[in-house]
Amino acid sequence: MGPSTLDWPTGEIIPYALDSGVLSNVAAGSRAVFEGVVHVQDASWVRLYFGQVQLAPGSFVRVTSGLDNEVQELDAQGLARWGNTSAYFNGDTVSVQLIAAARSAGNRVSIISVARPIDHAPDGPQPVGGSGECGICGSDDRVGSGELWACRLLPAGCTASVFNEASCLVSAGHCIRGSMVVQFNVPDSNADCSLNNPPVADQFPITEVDSVNGGVGNDWSVLIPGVNNVGELPYDRYGELRPIATSVPSPVVSATVWGYGVDNTCTRSQTQQTHTGSIVGLSSTTIEWTIDIRGGNSGSSIIHEGEIVGIVTHCNSGGCPAFPNLGTRIDLSSFAAARDALCGESLTFSFPDGLPEVIAPEGGTSVRVVVSADVGMPAPGTGTVHISVDGGPFVETAMAENAPNDYEAVFPAVDCGAVVHFFFAAETESGLAISSPSLAPDQFYIALGAESVVMVFDDDFQSDLGWTVSGTALDGQWDRGVPIGLATCDRGNPGTDGDGSGQCYLTDNSSAGACNSDVDDGATVLTSPILDASDPDSAISYWRWYSNTAGSNPFQDDMNVEVSDDSGSSWTVLETIGPTGPEADGGWFFRTFRIDDFVTTTNQFRIRFTVSDTDPQSVVEAAVDGVLLSTIVCPDPSGCVWDLDGSGDVGIVDLLDLLAVWGSDPGGPPDFDGDGSVGITDFLELLANWGPCF
Repeated sequence: MGPSTLDWPTGEIIPYALDSGVLSNVAAGSRAVFEGVVHVQDASWVRLYFGQVQLAPGSFVRVTSGLDNEVQELDAQGLARWGNTSAYFNGDTVSVQLIAAARSAGNRVSIISVARPIDHAPDGPQPVGGSGECGICGSDDRVGSGELWACRLLPAGCTASVFNEASCLVSAGHCIRGSMVVQFNVPDSNADCSLNNPPVADQFPITEVDSVNGGVGNDWSVLIPGVNNVGELPYDRYGELRPIATSVPSPVVSATVWGYGVDNTCTRSQTQQTHTGSIVGLSSTTIEWTIDIRGGNSGSSIIHEGEIVGIVTHCNSGGCPAFPNLGTRIDLSSFAAARDALCGESLTFSFPDGLPEVIAPEGGTSVRVVVSADVGMPAPGTGTVHISVDGGPFVETAMAENAPNDYEAVFPAVDCGAVVHFFFAAETESGLAISSPSLAPDQFYIALGAESVVMVFDDDFQSDLGWTVSGTALDGQWDRGVPIGLATCDRGNPGTDGDGSGQCYLTDNSSAGACNSDVDDGATVLTSPILDASDPDSAISYWRWYSNTAGSNPFQDDMNVEVSDDSGSSWTVLETIGPTGPEADGGWFFRTFRIDDFVTTTNQFRIRFTVSDTDPQSVVEAAVDGVLLSTIVCPDPSGCVWDLDGSGDVGIVDLLDLLAVWGSDPGGPPDFDGDGSVGITDFLELLANWGPCF
């Protein structure tokens, strides 16, 4: 026998009939005009394949799992993106609702088939990983892992990897099927080796593919994912990738594989595992290695020094390590051309000296920005910085280029205390504009206008500094601790804290009751101790997390952040997160606000975070970390002798004041040179100091 591919399909498609017929909605608001149930006896999961679906503008189909209440809503565009299928749902039953827009006609949903699990042996699950299996080099030394750039590719039962900020993926050519889905944060499998699926928000449809299934050394695919149910691509959601290497190393060197191979310990089967071994051979198209893999590892990336150097495709039936495992080199010319053609272009931005936390009010703060190739080459001379001050519009300025694609961004003068948002951009050689952060201007970096920042209160929640918890919620009250990892609980809760110190405040922190740690039936309020924010230049900063997208009633609730200048007798809203939008689906976000923009700066300052779960009941998870009360140090304008009117700026009024006493001896300014007469030298000195007074 020759080499064997390493895909491991887990499902079969069976006919199923469900049809709403053509329905109208004469009501003034949208409403459910049909609800049906899809039930596949004893299936551990199901996936729907739609037939005739007609949706008027504003109408959509809602699919809800009967097991864990995961929800997917699909309008006409969403159905097209998902290839007229649904995500994968746990359990053997889902409900299907047709939600018709107000006063709409011609709505219809039908289902013609359903995917369900199959066994690979007639008598049930069989040992499918371990010593002696094709792909295992000696004993099976794989260990569980949780990388968020490596994902499970279904229905083929393979692995794929994110390789750029556009969320492009690479995998094996023989893994390509119709209507594919990639899954992240994959949970443990069941005791019978059948799969469990992650939440719908961790599933992404594949919308475009280029591939070749040409056997050993010519087996590759490039895949483009569509957005998930909250409008995110994988890199937007997880922020992780492994870049493509520019060359393949010569043997013998260390390498590592992450993937979703089968295992004779069923709960680990087709969940993410990793093993490190060696690259032991190369040909012009093929890479050989001795790393443990099994069925389901097809498409896994072979990683050397943090970069993708090859794709797992085959195991040798002769047995590893005597006959090494096989894959396709990442630098195969046809493979590289497909990545360039299909994935568009992206660039990498780096900041060798870091990003500023404060911007000098007098201007001149600089940042080094290096733009390098990712998919596509950067065009020299195209770097720009975009700056917004105190919520104003972003102003674009060209960056100085010290070397090709090595820039210096210089910030202008800003008011002391100003909140500065900024992002960077550059173009590829083809003229495509790329930004950092990638979702700018919706995402941006933050700094404060100041000479420096003094911390008045700095709480990373590693100890109790006097916060109080109150509220009416029956469950899910704020709790301080180290978040439970996503491998154990993943219902919208954070898997780590926000500032990297370990602990944070989060809504409950328990794996009990199937990780039922969300807020239930009421509100929970986290209130700070009384803080001294009497300095007029005080600012409040914090990391926050909020998720309101899981369960059967997503997008219903919100998180409110409020501040008080009278110890809590009255409160003013600082910001509201949700019930919809990209920041209402988890993720740590850092925010900074100038306090006197909202309340009086006093020594009776408090901040509180309120999260509610109101009817209808939802899965609401929130967290807070790294709360900082700071005061900024501003330049002392007292030495600004050219500011004759005391406005803080040297301007036209000061010039007019100087001209009004021209030729006289005022005994001080504007006789700046002290020669006993206001004249041309004084005039020129005032002009030389024109602008903000520092």
